[in-house]
Amino acid sequence: MNNKRKYSFLQGVGIFLLFYLLFFTPSIVKAVDNKKLDLLDIISQIRGEPLNINQNLPQHQPYVQPFSIPLETTPFWTSDAIGYSLWGAYLADITGDGYPEIIIISEQSPNYLFKNQNGTFRTSPDWESSDSDFHVSAAFGDYDNDGDLDMAVADYSYFGGRSRLYRNDNGTLTADAVWIASTGGFWCGWGDVDNDGDLDLAMVDLFGYPSLYKNNNGMLETTPSWQAIDCNFDVCGAWIDADNDGDLDLAVADINWQYPVLRIYFNNNGILEQIASWSSQLDPNNYCGSCLAAGDINKNGTIDLAATMGWLESHENCIYGNFNYHIPTWYSDDFYPSAGCVLGDINGDGWLDWAYNNICETGVGYPAMVYENTNGIMNGTPAWASNVPTSAGMGIDLGDVDRDGIRYKEDTIYAPGTRKLFYLSILPIDKIEQITINGDTVPLNGYCCDLKAGWISFRDSIPQGAQIIIKYHYSIDLELLISDYNNNRAYLFRNTNIGGINEKFRTLVSNFQCYPVPVRDGRITLSFVMRDSGRLRLSIYDTSGRKITELFNGVVNTGIYKEAIATDLPPGVYFLRCETNKESINNKIVVVR
Repeated sequence: MNNKRKYSFLQGVGIFLLFYLLFFTPSIVKAVDNKKLDLLDIISQIRGEPLNINQNLPQHQPYVQPFSIPLETTPFWTSDAIGYSLWGAYLADITGDGYPEIIIISEQSPNYLFKNQNGTFRTSPDWESSDSDFHVSAAFGDYDNDGDLDMAVADYSYFGGRSRLYRNDNGTLTADAVWIASTGGFWCGWGDVDNDGDLDLAMVDLFGYPSLYKNNNGMLETTPSWQAIDCNFDVCGAWIDADNDGDLDLAVADINWQYPVLRIYFNNNGILEQIASWSSQLDPNNYCGSCLAAGDINKNGTIDLAATMGWLESHENCIYGNFNYHIPTWYSDDFYPSAGCVLGDINGDGWLDWAYNNICETGVGYPAMVYENTNGIMNGTPAWASNVPTSAGMGIDLGDVDRDGIRYKEDTIYAPGTRKLFYLSILPIDKIEQITINGDTVPLNGYCCDLKAGWISFRDSIPQGAQIIIKYHYSIDLELLISDYNNNRAYLFRNTNIGGINEKFRTLVSNFQCYPVPVRDGRITLSFVMRDSGRLRLSIYDTSGRKITELFNGVVNTGIYKEAIATDLPPGVYFLRCETNKESINNKIVVVR
């Protein structure tokens, strides 16, 4: 579908004069030789220089380490050619059945959704938005606290685009936007700036200052209640508790040589500062802000910020691991025009890897790539690269599309003081099953969260020392989705961590847990994943190795299990043993009365 908009000569002259007066930049974006007039033209003009993407780089033949990321290099699913210029690519469970849908954001054409049918997709969209605006990126969150994911879309303002919201009604996105902002955006992101338990919406734009629309009981403001006053020409943002004080700060990436490539607006008791007090000291003449992803990369308890630094130029990518300094703590060894990026544990080893897409507009292909995280240290050389010869794009995301790697987990946190924002031990997560505080279930309207970023923000104050238990599912088998600007397609790459080349090495049981610790009321809860049908035996032993009792001995089908068992064990230390024909797992139990 091609819904190219046409612009008159007078409109072009008007735009030219406006931006000359505002920015002293006498340039105008034009369409020449039947080439697309779109976002890349605008970005190249902002940088004030010709496109600089080759620099003798290998095209689709990058150097990568020996195999360590279990992704197939060729896609197992390819969409039909759709839209005008494809940008954002996302995996989100819109229907609520546990299987994530594919959502593609397209400029000057509708946005598209491909419904997940138990791990398979049609090549043509199952849903389209009714509008064809200047869409760039999206963010998914439950803004009305009704238990499903709604979609906000950023539309850049150069030609009058306005960001918007599509509500999820019983598993289907509304075709018409239910809310339209008074400003545009290149990026949008859900965050809880005032810690009131509902999602507020931030935006950054190429030609407008960063802005924030607060959420008041499921209703977004029509005009922003906060705007920065220092910089614009922004292309991405990220909510991150950069100073670890229990509220979300706003990080912003910039592409113009006049401004810092990265800056942070700190949150002071629910109010973002209007002039960023922290900024990167990287030279904006030599680096170009692109995309941001936040997560605890080295598991030291503080959130790091990964930043791709390319767009249409080839630079190192960076990680900021300490915001007491204004320079990165890590640089990549490769130089590519990197765009979108995402953090996630792709190889299932418990550490966040970093995937990114590369962009160009010459028809030359640049692969998507993955840096592997080894015990908290990100390797500077990519460990995986896609193989689609003419592909290049911005959009990228991770998700378990066939649900073959889903695992159950519980995080127990003891509330420190009055803090209401908490990060989970894993990201991204698949679904939150239940949250309790001192045994009481927190209702849907009692918190908000970002499943991809792995944070939860509570509405009500939590007493110091209160026990918070967060029960959720995550995956050790994340597929990779990318968008292709050159060919207007999307590609999905299969993760073989489960069901692929590693299959013969896997055990029958995974994520075997028993809790609480200690056991006080005689009730023990067991949870585990049965990967294949097989015989399972559960027994309790004392510290001398003597079997006390056998809890179960029989055949168990594939699935996720959680069982509560009442025991009359006297106080002491015991071991709960789980046995199959492939493994024997022991978990320690401490019983107190």
